[in-house]
Amino acid sequence: MEVLIVVLIMAVISARVVAQYSMSNEDAVMSSMHFSEDQMTRAVARYRVEHRGNIPTVGSSTPAQLTSKTNADGVIGTSSLYRYGPYLLSISKNPVSGVATVSATNSLTPNIAGFRGWIFLNKTGQVLGGTKKTASWGGGY
Repeated sequence: MEVLIVVLIMAVISARVVAQYSMSNEDAVMSSMHFSEDQMTRAVARYRVEHRGNIPTVGSSTPAQLTSKTNADGVIGTSSLYRYGPYLLSISKNPVSGVATVSATNSLTPNIAGFRGWIFLNKTGQVLGGTKKTASWGGGY
């Protein structure tokens, strides 16, 4: 009887430990995603300051102006005339989905809720991480 009680107590404790570990792992992934969102949004803000308030263009799923040297007009080049940037070494993978693509949009609409990479808001320059189920602005994992 005592052995049964000990086994039961150990089962309850292990269930709590596994649940807690699972939740802390999800929290760490979401925290990493929010950190990356912040870093990319800050890179866009630095770009805006040096490019007369203009926001970088997102073309073919990457804002190349953030990862390259540019002139004041945002044109990419390598000579000494292109003295701004790069603001990021590369576009990091979204830690939730493992995807590094960026999708530009003018508004947060339901059709981007399942997007798995990064969401770039053209009007504000904010970068949000998409998840497998919903974007970070809508919660979920």
